[in-house]
Amino acid sequence: MGIRSTYQVFLVVGLVAATACTTARPPEKSASVESPASRIPPPPAPAPVPPPSVERLPELFESRDFVVAFAKAGDTAESLAARYLGEPRKAWMIEDYVGARVFPEGGEVVIPKDAWNPVGVFPWGYQLVPVLVYHRIDVEQKGRLTISTSNFEAQMRYLHAEGFRAVSLRDFMQFSIGRRQLPRKSVLLAFDDGYRSFLRYARPVLKGLGFSATLFVYTDYIGSGGNALSWSELRALIDEGFEVQAHSKTHDNLRRREGESEAEYAKRMDAELAYPLTLFSLRGTSRSSRMRTWARRRCRTGRHPRLPRRRA
Repeated sequence: MGIRSTYQVFLVVGLVAATACTTARPPEKSASVESPASRIPPPPAPAPVPPPSVERLPELFESRDFVVAFAKAGDTAESLAARYLGEPRKAWMIEDYVGARVFPEGGEVVIPKDAWNPVGVFPWGYQLVPVLVYHRIDVEQKGRLTISTSNFEAQMRYLHAEGFRAVSLRDFMQFSIGRRQLPRKSVLLAFDDGYRSFLRYARPVLKGLGFSATLFVYTDYIGSGGNALSWSELRALIDEGFEVQAHSKTHDNLRRREGESEAEYAKRMDAELAYPLTLFSLRGTSRSSRMRTWARRRCRTGRHPRLPRRRA
């Protein structure tokens, strides 16, 4: 092939290429065809994971001797005693066992159902119960047997603020022989002779603080007028929960007198040491005629008798 033929070939190829460049168009997009995979719905969103369940504790655990409770908002020893022991005045059992008077919400509280230390003996010692004895109370202190009203009230309020509880003579005697547990902070309040100042000054303070007391009266003085309590006033005090016990008949010296025979001395002691019979039937309707007969027969023996047990 000569130079001319070669040139013609190149010319033809160039023209074809130029024509292709000027006439070429981008291919048109074909109509989209939905694929079978596009028709599958998306998977559902995962369900929210629930929070871990919290095990609810029971309101209390209970055994034969104890209740383990969980304190509610505002709970005190009194409210817990009312709820689980049936009496707010048993709050001392919770206080003495746990060592607290108020409790945080949800806090665990161990509540004893019954006495756990009736003898009052501890690893560090033994329990003592102070006995405070008063006679007369007046606006001003006079002598060693009369305390002023302000001093008496201050003493009672101090005992109350320190958590002391006034106990009855009956409970104190049971404690002394190991048969009844007393609050660790116990006190026995006694008032001798039977002065009316107890009714006027002591009673309102004691009632306001929830304290009990025992009056020891000598019967020749009761109802004698002046500063002495009357028998009806003693009855009213017993109905309110105060105790009344004998303090002899005449408040005389109980030693045998010079020249007094054995029979005379025994007769005098029968009169001096007998309980005031007027009061025996005042604690309830159970003091029947049988009780009165027993009292007349047994009480004048020169010694304190034991009351018969009530039948169930």
